[in-house]
Amino acid sequence: MADLGNIASFAYSVPEIVLALSVVGLFIVDLVVVNKETVGRLALFAMGLVVGLLAFSLPEAGDIHSLFNRQVVFDEYGQFFKLLLGLCGFAAVWMSLGSEEVRRVNQGEYFAILLAATLGMLFMASATNLLMGYLALEFLSLASYVLAGYALHSRRASEASLKYLIYGGVASGTMIYGMSWIYGLTGSLDFATIQN
Repeated sequence: MADLGNIASFAYSVPEIVLALSVVGLFIVDLVVVNKETVGRLALFAMGLVVGLLAFSLPEAGDIHSLFNRQVVFDEYGQFFKLLLGLCGFAAVWMSLGSEEVRRVNQGEYFAILLAATLGMLFMASATNLLMGYLALEFLSLASYVLAGYALHSRRASEASLKYLIYGGVASGTMIYGMSWIYGLTGSLDFATIQN
């Protein structure tokens, strides 16, 4: 397994970089365009581009690289799940384009947060460190809390978002407590070291 530093790792993280730039770009485009449906189409195009990049960056058998100082890994297993999650993100954006609920709210923010949730899932699929896995899961969770209550004039959506936030906070605290026990027993946050 090749252990790459931060700068060399960027070459293997192009889909994630494109998705992160798309999230920022959607927020900016939402500020300037009048027709908000354009933002949804741009989000669909961005997700299609990310899926294409993931499909063309599938590694060969045995091609494994440890990226960002052993925080994430580039391998067949991770890339397969990234591609699967990218397709799910594409389907979610595509189905949201025709949704009446999405048309009633600020579409630009909705699609940007949906892409941000997908970005969290991509990092979670390739995490090789408990800390990276936790940060990716929390990034996904925060986006999910916002999306759960995104129907602004719905009391049920607000209630669901608040309950999800409370439940997620308790679950997150419990998970961090369990991770601290694992670190105390093994002296490492790295999955491979913990396994050994």
